[in-house]
Amino acid sequence: MLTKDASRSLRALVAAGLVLVQAVLPCVVWAQAAAPSAGAAPAAATASGFLSSVTGVVFIRKANGEQVAAKPGDVFEPGSTIVAGANGQVGLLFADGQIIGLSANSTLRVDAYRFDASDIKASRAAIVLVSGAMTVVTGVIGNENPQGLSIAAGNMTLSVAGKDATAFGIEVNAATQAGSVAVTVGALLIRTPAGPAITVGAEQFVRLQAGVATAPPQPLSAAPAALQALAGLARSFAQAETAPVDVQAAAIKLALANLPPAAAGPAGTTPVFLPPVTPGAAGGCVGSPC
Repeated sequence: MLTKDASRSLRALVAAGLVLVQAVLPCVVWAQAAAPSAGAAPAAATASGFLSSVTGVVFIRKANGEQVAAKPGDVFEPGSTIVAGANGQVGLLFADGQIIGLSANSTLRVDAYRFDASDIKASRAAIVLVSGAMTVVTGVIGNENPQGLSIAAGNMTLSVAGKDATAFGIEVNAATQAGSVAVTVGALLIRTPAGPAITVGAEQFVRLQAGVATAPPQPLSAAPAALQALAGLARSFAQAETAPVDVQAAAIKLALANLPPAAAGPAGTTPVFLPPVTPGAAGGCVGSPC
């Protein structure tokens, strides 16, 4: 369950990550994603997105089973699992501009992802919230090819109901498969093994239990405080621009922006992506251009 303090922390974390990305990458991140060149490395063609912000203990478990500690700018690919520990929170930015904020004690898996800016109809994304809570703001795939985006959590599968940006929050208990969904912008179609599919519109929420048909949506104002807080995150994230991303370029520049000053280079150099200028040895400087 996402506490009020945790929700404020997650909002600040992802907002800060998005601000940093926009500040250091004004020409790259929010531009249309270019098609990979013939000589591009395979990783450039398969990257799903990158971590725009990280706090606390967060891991990326790769498809080959390798697990690494996560940091801002780390790229993830299809088959990757993102794990946020008890004090961990992380913002994910996908190639199509989709934003996900993963809260503490949560696990997310990217089962499939393919984004082609020149062929949106062929683009696909399959995301699974294994446990915990997350907020989502859809990108180009969800907005222009709704059937191409599938998000699963517990025993429910969510898809976008329409061709508009959609913002929502999900929480799920991995043990009981019970969960809740709160929509703040757009609408979702939710399917479960029990009962017919239902549509949840803006400012509505539903609770789901394994083996029980889903009750009709209720006003978000009647939701538990923790779910309203999660929905508030989705509402605030929806104010960010969601445009396609050149993942490799954006990830590299964000990683450089997060390097400590000592990693900027030898004295006398002029790093470009580090924050404010500080005196360096031999008359040089460390930070923004001198």
